[in-house]
Amino acid sequence: MLPPLSAILLSLAIPSAPLGRLLSENPDFLCPPARDLVTNVPVDAVVAGACLNLTGVASNINLFAGSNLSTEAVAFRVQDGTGSSLEKLFFGSSQFNAPVQITGKPSTVKSMFDSTPTFNSSIQMDTSEVLYMEKMFSVDFPDVCSYNQPIDWMNTSSARTFDTMFGGCLYFNQPVEHLDLSQATRTRSMFIRTRDFNQPVNFGDLRKVSDMRWMFGYLHQDSQFNQPVRFTTSNALTTINGMFRNARRFNSAFHLTDSSGVVDMAHVFNGAVAFDQPLDLDTSSGKRRPK
Repeated sequence: MLPPLSAILLSLAIPSAPLGRLLSENPDFLCPPARDLVTNVPVDAVVAGACLNLTGVASNINLFAGSNLSTEAVAFRVQDGTGSSLEKLFFGSSQFNAPVQITGKPSTVKSMFDSTPTFNSSIQMDTSEVLYMEKMFSVDFPDVCSYNQPIDWMNTSSARTFDTMFGGCLYFNQPVEHLDLSQATRTRSMFIRTRDFNQPVNFGDLRKVSDMRWMFGYLHQDSQFNQPVRFTTSNALTTINGMFRNARRFNSAFHLTDSSGVVDMAHVFNGAVAFDQPLDLDTSSGKRRPK
C-alpha cells in the first residue's frame, strides 16, 4: 500500500523565474544538485514549477498519480541507472499537460504518462539507460491519448520492452525511425488504437524480439497507416498474432527476414480488408496459420 502523499518528503528548489520559461529559453537548464535543494517538503505541499529531487526516494511509482498537477512545468532530478524508476509517475493525472524535464538517467519509464489523456507537452530526458518503456503514453479504451510531440530526444538503445507504448494515441504522427530496437524483446501492441500515425517504420535490427502481436493491430477505423513493414528478425520471434488486425488501409509490403520460429500467426490480416500483397512467410513452425 502506497503511503499518503503528505507522508512522502521531497527536496525542492523554486527557480527564480517560471520553470516553463527557463526550459524554453535555456534547454540546458538543470535542477540544482541535491545539496542545494530544500529538504523534507511534503509532496502534497509542493509548489507547481518547483525542481524536485527524487534521488532519495526509494520508489517513484505512482508518486503523482491522480494529482492536481495541470499546467505548470515540472522538473526532477533522479539517480542514474538501476533502481531509478519513473514508473507511473503521472499515472491518472487527468489534467496534466506541462513541460517535463528529468535530470539523471532513469532505468524505467513504464506507464510514466499512462492514463494521462491531456498530456501533449515537451519532454527533456536522457533515456539511454531505460530498460522498460511499455505503456509510456498509453491510455485504456475508450479514452484517447493526446500526445503528438517530436520524440527525437529519445534514446532507446538499452530498452527491452515497447508494449502499447503509443496505445490509444490517436493524434500521434511523429517520425520513429531513429528508435533503436536492437535490444527489444517485445513490441506487442506498440501502435494499437492509433489513428493518425503513418510514418516509416524501418527499425532495422529486431532480432531479439519474440512478441510482435497486435503491433499495428486494432487500429482506429479511420487509421491512415499504410507503410512498408520490413523487419530484420530471427527465430526468436514466436508470435505475430493479429499484427495487422483491422488495419483497414494497410496494403504495403510485409517482410520478416526470419519467421521460422513463429508458432502463432493467427489473425495477422484479419480485418485488413485492403491488403493484397505477396507474402513470403516461413510457416513450418506455425500451429496457428495466418488469416
